[in-house]
Amino acid sequence: MRAVAIGILAVLCGGCAAPAYDLVSRDPESPWLVGQRHVRTESSRSTVTASYDRTFLGDLIFEVEVVNQSGAPLVVDPRQFSFTLASSSNDVPRSLRRRFNAENPEKVRARLDRAASGQVGFGEAALGFVGFVGAVIVVAAAVSAGVLAETPSTDECESTSIVSVQQAASTQQNLIAEHRRSCQHALTGLLQRTELAPGESARGEIWFPAWPLRRVVGSGATTETGSGITATPPRAPSDHALTLRTPEALGGQEIDYSISAW
Repeated sequence: MRAVAIGILAVLCGGCAAPAYDLVSRDPESPWLVGQRHVRTESSRSTVTASYDRTFLGDLIFEVEVVNQSGAPLVVDPRQFSFTLASSSNDVPRSLRRRFNAENPEKVRARLDRAASGQVGFGEAALGFVGFVGAVIVVAAAVSAGVLAETPSTDECESTSIVSVQQAASTQQNLIAEHRRSCQHALTGLLQRTELAPGESARGEIWFPAWPLRRVVGSGATTETGSGITATPPRAPSDHALTLRTPEALGGQEIDYSISAW
């Protein structure tokens, strides 16, 4: 049973664990607001305050506030925000040397609606798999511990296994419920296309696809090993960067971030 548990843990860690990211502003001229990680940039048209918040449902989520500093109405369209990627080793694949626009808020809303209403999707499927694997691991550990300790009777092992499975199932349901609550909360925070009068502001979340970031960070993390003549020398780790770009209608401000992954 211990071997089974170790094998399942290996599958779980290798196949399901998604990298987490942190983005830290590189621009010393863009002050951080006290107590938070918001970076403020200004132009003659608008003041934009942005903060990288989290990764969720396969997207990078920024919280953005726009203040109209011009003397005319200003349209804020989340779809016109974008980002680009770079690295100190110049190892960004050619296909990723371009701008990636933010997700359409209506499409994001549809995804969140499905998840919040309990429709089975990738998120819940993944949580269900984690719950199943967790149950198996708990049972395997309990049985293994019992064998190593006092070799209890079959009835005692079965009783321990049933309780462990029930606890894992309860944990799984709690995770799914929390996932739905997160989706419901995100629904209220999306930034929509808005027209601002002079002096007015709008605030909300903008979602970007995370897959380009995963590809770039992953491509710089691999190295070759071996001492043969044809072996590729190990490369120094790249210093990866992401540049958040505001729409030209807002002034085209840019915020540079360093990327950390773990």
